[in-house]
Amino acid sequence: NKFSVLISTFNRVETVLRLIEHYSKSDLVDTVFISWHNPKVKPPAQLFQVSHAILGNTSTNAAVILVLQTTDSLNNRFNPIRSIRTPAVLMVDDDIRIPLSQLDVAFNAWKYNPDQLVGFYPRSHRIKSMHDSNDPKQWEFEYLYGPSEPKHQYSMMLTKGMFFRKEYLTIYTCMVPQQVHAYIDTIKNCEDITMNFIASAITGKAPLTINFPMVDTQKNGQSTQQHRDLMLEVMADFGQSDGISTKNDHQLHRSMCISDLVQLFGTYPLV
Repeated sequence: NKFSVLISTFNRVETVLRLIEHYSKSDLVDTVFISWHNPKVKPPAQLFQVSHAILGNTSTNAAVILVLQTTDSLNNRFNPIRSIRTPAVLMVDDDIRIPLSQLDVAFNAWKYNPDQLVGFYPRSHRIKSMHDSNDPKQWEFEYLYGPSEPKHQYSMMLTKGMFFRKEYLTIYTCMVPQQVHAYIDTIKNCEDITMNFIASAITGKAPLTINFPMVDTQKNGQSTQQHRDLMLEVMADFGQSDGISTKNDHQLHRSMCISDLVQLFGTYPLV
C-alpha cells in the first residue's frame, strides 16, 4: 500500500531538500531515494544528514536514503536499488513537485494497472514514412508533444513524473542490449524513450496519463502566502525554462531516437 520515490540529481541540493520535505509528508511514501549523479563532487553534508531535524517540523514516517552513482550516465537513473521495499516506484525529476493529492490518484491508477507506466507528462509519436516497406527498421518516425492521430492517444510517458513497477529497473539495466546503453551515453538523451519501449513490449499497451494543471513558478502578482498555497495544490515544474526539452532541435533529436532505438532493439513496440 506504499510506494518508493526515486529522485535523480546532479547538484540541485536546495531544491532536493524541499522535495524530500514535500514527498515525505505523504502517508503512502515508504522511502525517498536520492540518486546522486555527480561522481566528481561529494554530496554536501545536508544530504547525508537529512532527518527530521533537517526537515524542521515535518511529520513523516518516510525514510531517506542517498544513493551514490560512480559514473555520470543517464542509464544510472534506472540502476536497481536493493533497498527498495515496495512494488511501485515513483520516478520524479529534481525540478518537479507533484501535489500529494495527485500522487494518491496516480498510485491508485497504477495499482489497477501495475505493468503499465502511469504518469503526468505524456508524449506520442507517429510513423512519418514507411518508405514502401513492411519492416519497421526502414520506417521514419516523428516525436510528438500532443496525442497522435487518428487514435488520438499518447504512446509514451516522460520519466520526470511517473509510476512503474520496480522490476523495470532490473530489466532496463540487465536485459536491455548493451549497445542501447552505449547509444544513450553517446547522445545523452532518450533513456526515457527506452523505458517506454520496455513497458510497451511487456504490456502491449500505451501508458496511462493523469491529467492535472501546471503552474508557472513565478508569483504573477500574488502575495507570497497566496503563491505558496497555490503551489501546494498544483503541479510545479521548476525546470521549464532551461531544460533540454526547451532547445529548438529537441523534437528532431527525439524523432531520431525512436528510429535508432527501433534499429537497436530490432522491434517496434510502441502502441
